[in-house]
Amino acid sequence: MKQILTFFGLAYLISWIIWLPLYGHIFGLNNLPILPYNHGTGALGPLIASLLTTWIYQRKEGINVLINKCVQLRPFLYFSIALLSPFLLALIATILNLFINKSPINLSGLMRYNEFPQFNLLTFFIYNLLFFGFGEEVGWRGFALPRFQRKFNALTSSFILTVFWAFWHLPLFFYRSGYTSMSLAETLGWMFSLLTGSILLTWL
Repeated sequence: MKQILTFFGLAYLISWIIWLPLYGHIFGLNNLPILPYNHGTGALGPLIASLLTTWIYQRKEGINVLINKCVQLRPFLYFSIALLSPFLLALIATILNLFINKSPINLSGLMRYNEFPQFNLLTFFIYNLLFFGFGEEVGWRGFALPRFQRKFNALTSSFILTVFWAFWHLPLFFYRSGYTSMSLAETLGWMFSLLTGSILLTWL
């Protein structure tokens, strides 16, 4: 329990401090310098927290185990599902839209990133892999999930982790486009999407 509390405390602290220039206006802090890739850098909080917590409680041996998990190969089936599921979901959404709205989806913004319009598909993939793939998931799924699973089954662990994962996003509701405009119903839908993602990632 000490390791879990230490990890989440550090993950929140590190990410929320890095993001402070982006949401500091709610506290009257309007002149904090915003760094390049400030939002993405904040997503490294769980990774840094997992490394620090592992070092505090398990030292070098624990660090080696955590790093080995990050490079451990999985059967091809799991890689296929992980890589193809976003495209499958996009296809399903397109088909449903055709049946429900009787109109095609506008794909003009596909593979474009409003925050960094200079990114192409490769740089967009690398950015997300580093900041939100390794940056988040080494902490959530690499460090926290196995410790929850020592006491709970996979499904219950996924539910519990979703609560902590959702709360970590709190500052985004004060500055991030898409979050700031969410209604209560949309927020509940967003939380449900986190839960389904958590269950899928636990299975993977």
